[in-house]
Parts: sequence; structure tokens; C-alpha cells
Amino acid sequence: MIWPSESEPGVAHEIGKLLDGISPAGGAQSWLDEGQRASLAALRDRLCEGGKIGSKPGAILADEVGMGKTRIAVALALAVIRAGGRIAVVVPPGLIHQWKREFQEVFSRVGETADRLQIVRRIDDLLAQSNSSLGKASVVLLPHGLLNFRMGDGANTEARVNAYMAILNSRHNFRRDLLTDDERKTLRGLAESLRRTTAPPRQDLGVGRNERRTFISFLLSRLGCFDLLVIDEAHKNKRNDDAPDRKGENNLTQLLERLERTSPKRLCLTATPFELEAKNWAQILKRAGATDEEARVISDAASTFLNSLKAVQFAPIHDRAEQFKKDSTDFKDRLCPWLIRRRKAVSGDDSVIARYVRDHGRNYRDHDITVKAEISGAVWPRAVMAVEALSMMPATDVRKQKWLRLALARGFSLSAAVDAISGGEIGDWSRTDQESREDQTEPAVAADQKDRRRARAEYWLKAMAPAGKAPYSHPTLVAAVTEIERIATHGDSPEKVLVFGRFTEALKNLADLLNARELIRRLMIFKHDRDAPASKWVWPGRVLPDTGNFQAAFHAALKMEDMVRLLGGNDYVSLVKLVEDQYDKHRSLREKDFRAIREFAKESSDPALRSFSDQEDRFPALASALIEILDEHRAHGVETQLDKVWKEFKRDLRQLEEDADKVEDRKLADRVSVGQEEYADGAEARELAEDISFALHEYQGRSGRFARILDGGTKASARQHLQSAFNRRSSWPMVLVAQSLVGREGLNLHKACRTVVLFQPEWNPGVVEQQIGRVDRMGSLWEEMVKQDPSNKTIRIRVLPVMFRGTYDEHNWKVLMARWDDYRAQMSGEVFAVNCNDDPELSNLKEMVNKSAPDFTPPSIVR
Repeated sequence: MIWPSESEPGVAHEIGKLLDGISPAGGAQSWLDEGQRASLAALRDRLCEGGKIGSKPGAILADEVGMGKTRIAVALALAVIRAGGRIAVVVPPGLIHQWKREFQEVFSRVGETADRLQIVRRIDDLLAQSNSSLGKASVVLLPHGLLNFRMGDGANTEARVNAYMAILNSRHNFRRDLLTDDERKTLRGLAESLRRTTAPPRQDLGVGRNERRTFISFLLSRLGCFDLLVIDEAHKNKRNDDAPDRKGENNLTQLLERLERTSPKRLCLTATPFELEAKNWAQILKRAGATDEEARVISDAASTFLNSLKAVQFAPIHDRAEQFKKDSTDFKDRLCPWLIRRRKAVSGDDSVIARYVRDHGRNYRDHDITVKAEISGAVWPRAVMAVEALSMMPATDVRKQKWLRLALARGFSLSAAVDAISGGEIGDWSRTDQESREDQTEPAVAADQKDRRRARAEYWLKAMAPAGKAPYSHPTLVAAVTEIERIATHGDSPEKVLVFGRFTEALKNLADLLNARELIRRLMIFKHDRDAPASKWVWPGRVLPDTGNFQAAFHAALKMEDMVRLLGGNDYVSLVKLVEDQYDKHRSLREKDFRAIREFAKESSDPALRSFSDQEDRFPALASALIEILDEHRAHGVETQLDKVWKEFKRDLRQLEEDADKVEDRKLADRVSVGQEEYADGAEARELAEDISFALHEYQGRSGRFARILDGGTKASARQHLQSAFNRRSSWPMVLVAQSLVGREGLNLHKACRTVVLFQPEWNPGVVEQQIGRVDRMGSLWEEMVKQDPSNKTIRIRVLPVMFRGTYDEHNWKVLMARWDDYRAQMSGEVFAVNCNDDPELSNLKEMVNKSAPDFTPPSIVR
């Protein structure tokens, strides 16, 4: 047992030694700040025997986004390792590289060896017979989606089944004691059946089969026992006990249930433990190891607290304020043994944000501005009326009839519904032959009513047809573009903008329109002032992008009123010629850098780099990538030597390729490493150069477009390229348009951005907090700006929701804002906003209520 009190050898003792050895005042050992040290001490008090709170099976570390929860978890893991224990860390797949980097940095600081860490990326890693170190590594990183695998009819499945059988028949390299009696019985039956047949039982390993559950337990038993289970983004895919038919069926829950068998302690990391309703507390508490009864009691206390919160907000009077104080204290006292939560603006912490709050108030985020799209023009009023009419009609055969209201509000294209007028798709408003035959058996009155409804549906579909054919004039899209450009193209001080939305089609339309308009602006600058700095007019590429979507956006942009004025009579043909001219001029301006890089490549001791120097088809892409890094250093007033640029480029490639989904894609990461100049010349160097050349296609995300989209189709390596590029102030993209499910967690996008545009509303305020947390982090652009001008209270993080007024979208935003208020009251102590117009008595009462809100800050940083 490694969790005794601090007076005995174990985790508590090792945490104490860490805290004593980490200086809070700076210096080489200050790898935890004061707040992180307090959180680590609070975890000791909860997880170890004899602590101030007592030994709990788990804890929830719920610091606000961007405060270093990962670093605290790594510090706890280090104490477990030094106490002789092992740790399993379950993280979203896109964050494995960040956790690996965090462990490596801390291990390097404290003198631990990197071989203590092992990564299991996919189920095949557990099937490798040669992987004898699975049960020995001190830290094992596992993705949330480890169990997202299929067992179909392909060769990959056959290889998996054969490996499974080989391990089973060898009777070693797995732990029988970590399996249940039923699982051991199933394995014995499987082994017996194999003696009678050679057919691989792949059909038995399908989703939902008992044999598959045993297969999963068998493979995970190869990992051995753990002393601590760390669950990153622990709010995801929680088990819903109200739906027993799905209990335990989601893959993350299945993974955690197996690991919890062998892990006496758990640490749940999440910035959003509470999302929509009080029962969320029960779900996250059970994941942290609470019993059903413990979770129910705290969930009931949370429900009572929320009722008191709504009551005092509705009528801020003394009696309700007192009741709120009582219920808040009860809720805090019950939850505090499980939860630790630091807030960025805690009084007494000497951080940048704490000083800002002390001098200018708590409102360091600007939520006051809403980007409002209005129903205007000749097309969109009719479209709105048509969609509302269709949504209120009795059900017809119009495909997704009720959904159209949501589609219009969120900027979807209505073309699919419009196409149905003549398309006659099955399930659409028009009748198929089968439906017509069925109608013949209906009573005449019913058939007549159905025909009249269809006629009305057809009328309204035709009324919105012009809007369906003009997706780039959607009011929400135009309003968002206007506001984004105001920030991202603002004179001499443009800033980057992060956009979040849920639905890909509308997001792609937004990115394409932004790019089309920026291209037109740059071409007009080039036409009228060819001696202007290249940064004002350059556009990568010698020709216009020829994808259908971009071409449609470009032609739509040419017709927009402000672009027509800017064009001054120039047409499409003249713009095509200007693209070619600006490319040629920019290439001539870059010749000095190109020549320097070519000479550097020719004289390099690195044979892979030398092989680029005489390859005209590959050299420009490499030179452009290196110039991008040069430009970033120059933007900070540093002239960097090319050998350092080459090493930085290789370091980026290694870092960004190492988390690739396929094993073969990771070969480049294994071969390209800083300082590796000792490989053979000739064929091996040419092969490596070819691999680098292939990787450059994604590396060009740094400079490829003014706006880039990040969605589910973006590969892991490309996501990391985009993250790196977006954090460089002098390089494109200036606008990153991110699909919420892909971009809201894990990515650090704060180095060059302080603006988040909420293009499409969510229902869950926890999701919005995660989105804003991409830029509201330690070491952000906002913090740097405040450091440079601490007296300027107008420097705030911008949060800009885009609302389509007069539509369902407006209602959606009102619901989200109400939920968001509840979330901030419960998690951030913001029950009432400060209002200078309140009378003194009301102001005092509101202040008392705010101070009564639950606070889960570790005691050592409470003043």
C-alpha cells in the first residue's frame, strides 16, 4: 500500500518532499506555481491516509481551463512513481502528445528517465506478443478511444484474432487474477473450442457480444495493476444510470470500468464537472469513486442550491439571500471533500489576472457585445417566413421539416430542401410511386388533406428557393465575416480570431468567404501599389484555388457591395492575371532568402537537406517552410541563423508527426530528430528527403490560407500544424474556424489570439467554457498585453456570440445564456454582476450573496 500518511514512506511523504523542494518564488525548481502547489497538497489531503480530509478513493481536479491541471497530475504521478507505484492516464487521443511532452519535461527537471513512460495508442499495441514491457512501465498513456475498434472480415481482423489466440495459448503475458470468474470461464471455453476448429471466431468479437467484453478484459489485463488512474476530460461519456439499457456500453466507460478494478485511487481532471443539471454531479462523483449514496446526497444538495440560486436571482431580498447562504454552505461542505477548483481571479494570487481583477474588477472577459444578424434584403425575409410556416405546419413528407427552422438560424445551406422541389427523393415532400399506391387506399377526405398540405409545403419551399441558392449571403454569415474582418484585418495591429461552430457546411462557407474576400483585398492593394510591403498583398499560389466551394465563394464575394466598390470595375479575368503577377513579384523578392537557403542546403553536413538543394520540384516547399520560421523570428526582432531554423523545422516535424494515427506515418518522427546527422548518404538520405517532402504538404498550413477550417476530417498531424501556425503572430491562418467537437479540448491557441467568435450556439455552457479556454490560458496574448499596459482596463478577452435576430436562433441563445449564468454562479461564484446603478442596500445584499457562493479553492491560497 503506497497511500499511508505523510509520517510513513509512500505518496504523501513523496508529495511533501516535492513541495519542500519546489520553490514558489522562481528559479530552476519552480515548475509548479503557488496555486498548483496548493492543489497538489490538497490532493494529498484527500487521497492519502491521515490527511486533513481523509482517504477518499478519488478526487476531482476542476481548475478553470488553462491553469495547469496536467502539470499538477504529473506532479502527483511523480510522487506515486517515487513511492513505487504505477499510473494509468486515460486522455483524449489528440492530447497524447501533450501529456507525453509534459511528462518528459517534468522528468527532465527532476532527473527521472523517460523510459518510465509508455504509450498504448490502439488495441493492436496490446496484442503485440513482443510487448513484454506493458506491465512494467511506470506510466501508461491510453486514449479515450482505445476500445473503438471493429472486428470485420479483413486481414487486420484475422491478424488480431490469431495474435489473441497465440497469447491465450502461451498462457503467459497476461494476468488471470485481473479477470472475473465469468471472464476466466469464457476464456477456458474459447481455448477448448480452438482445439476443435481452426476458424477464427471473429464474429464473436462484435459489439455487444460477451466474448468481446472478455477479449477487452483479457487485453487490458496485460497492462497489470495500477496504483492511480488519471482520467483527463473526465466529464466526457459519463454513464447514465437513467438509461440502464446503455449502462456501461460506451467505450470510455468500458475502458475505465476495467482499469478501476486494479486502481485503488482515481484522479478526474475536468474544467467543467457541472454542465446542465444537478445530476451531472452524481455522474462525475461516481467516476471519481463515490458510492451511489454519496453521489445522491451531493446531487440533492446541488439541486437545492440551484433552486435557491434561481430564487435569489429572481428576487434579491434578505430572506432569500440568507437561505441561499445556508444552501450554498451545505452544498460546499458536502462536495469539498471530493472537489478542488482554482479560479483564475482568486484574490491574493499574484498572477496577471489577479492583479487585473484587483485594479479593474472581475470582468476580464468581454461578454457585452453580441454580433447581431438582421433579417434584411429581398431574399431572406421570405426565407424566414417560409421556414417558420413549414415548421408550424402539421407533419408532411418534407424531409426534416421541423429541422429547417434550426437550419436557417445556424447558417446551414437550405439547398437540400429546395432541391427537393423537383428531385422527388424518397422521404421528401414529393410522393414516390409506392406512396401514390398507398394514397389510393386512403379515404378521399384524408387524401385531399394530404394533397393540400403538400401543396402548401411546395409553395413555401419555392418561396425560400432564392435563399437556398445564395448561401454566402446568409445574414449570420455576413455579420460574422464583418466582425471577424474588423479584428483580423485591422490596420497595423490585426489580431487572430478563433471561431467555433457545430456544423461543417456552414463553417466551410464561412472560411471560404473569408479567404475569397481577403484575396480580393490583397489583389487590389497589389494593383494600386506594387511597391507596398509584400506582407500586405502576397497570396500563396500562382493560380486561384479551383475547388468548387472556393470558386462559388469567390464569385459571391465579387458581388458583395463593399467588394464591388473595392474592385472598381476589375473583373474575374483581371483578378486571375493579378494572382499570377503578385506571385512572380513575391518570388523575385524572396530570391535572396531562397539563394541563402539553397547555399545552406548545398553546404550542409545533413545529406537529407543536401538532397533538396538540386530538386526544383521539392526545394520551393522546403524553402517556404524555413522562410516562415525566419519571418516569425524577424517579427520579434531576431535574425536567426539557418542552422537553427533547420533544427527548429525538424523539431516541429518530429513533434507534429509523432502522434499520427497510423504506425507507418510515425516512421518520419522516428527518423527525423534534432541533432541526427549521422545517417548514411545516398538512398537512405533520399528516402528521408522524400518523407520530409510529403510532410511539407501539411506544413504549408502555416501560410496556406487567411482562414483555415479545423473539422473532423483534419488529421491529427494537421491539427498540430494548425495549432503551431495559429500561435505564430506573423503567419497565417489569421482566422481558425473550428468545429466544436474537434477544437474545444486540448488545443492551446492562446499565444496570438484573445478573441473567440461563437458562430453557432451550443446548449451546454460547459462546452462554451471549454471553447473560451482555448485562448484564456496562462501565458496568453491577453496576459502579455496586460503586462505591457496594466492600467488599460479595456484590454479584455473578447467573446462574441453571433445571433440571428427574429429567428429561433435568438431563443437558443437566451436558453444558453441562462444556463451559462447558472454555471458561473455555481463554478465561479458569479451570482450577480456588479451594477453601479444599484442602491446601496441592494448592492450590499448582492455582494453578500456573491461572497456566499461556493468556493472550492485550496486553503493555502485563500487570503
